[in-house]
Amino acid sequence: MNPESCSLFDKCECPLCPLVSDSNQIWYSEDEICKNPEFELITRSMKKLKRKAAPGYFTLEMLRREFIVRKGTEGIDPDLSNSTEDPVSEHLRRESIWLKRHPEISKERKERMRELGLKSVASIQKPLSHPSISEIPDSKGVITRLDPSSNEKSVQNGGSSYD
Repeated sequence: MNPESCSLFDKCECPLCPLVSDSNQIWYSEDEICKNPEFELITRSMKKLKRKAAPGYFTLEMLRREFIVRKGTEGIDPDLSNSTEDPVSEHLRRESIWLKRHPEISKERKERMRELGLKSVASIQKPLSHPSISEIPDSKGVITRLDPSSNEKSVQNGGSSYD
């Protein structure tokens, strides 16, 4: 495939295109994100890295894997030492090291993470039983406490009931 076959090609400003077979493409977290929905995994990785402002550059191979992005996640350092004779082999060596240090998330781990997320969401959605929920301030700041066991109102703050 070529980039021209992408429906978003004319509007795209992402320097790394998944449709290009060139392995020398790199992406920095300050760069634009691929907007093609066909490449959801790559786009998701880009968004996470951009949110964390991850330093260094990332290759297509790095972005194609599903890994955990945390504060402190870094790409490959773009500085090559002057002693490096072959920058291409140095790039491949660094990419290989990065890939070993950032393994893909297993299906079991993804499922556990999803379950933990659902449990935390469920705990947030539980209704609170708090006495202040039944207190209603009126326009003059007088707090009327509704008694749930009867239809009577009691007034606090020295005000009177205006029924």
